[in-house]
Amino acid sequence: MKIISPYGHCEYAFEHDKFGYYIHIYNLFIYKKHRGKGKARELLQKTINEITASGWTEEIQIVADPNDPTVNK
Repeated sequence: MKIISPYGHCEYAFEHDKFGYYIHIYNLFIYKKHRGKGKARELLQKTINEITASGWTEEIQIVADPNDPTVNK
């Protein structure tokens, strides 16, 4: 699933492995002109709200794992 806003985007997926199902939140991106204004937190909260509205009741753990720190769009 992808959430798009005027200041960036965030994607998530319901996935599973040998331990069970989990939520994978990835590609949280905020355009440079909107950074430092709390927009990442706002978009992440919107993503979490959508996940829980879908019926997910398990814990959501967030782990930062930048895949390309040189990207600065």
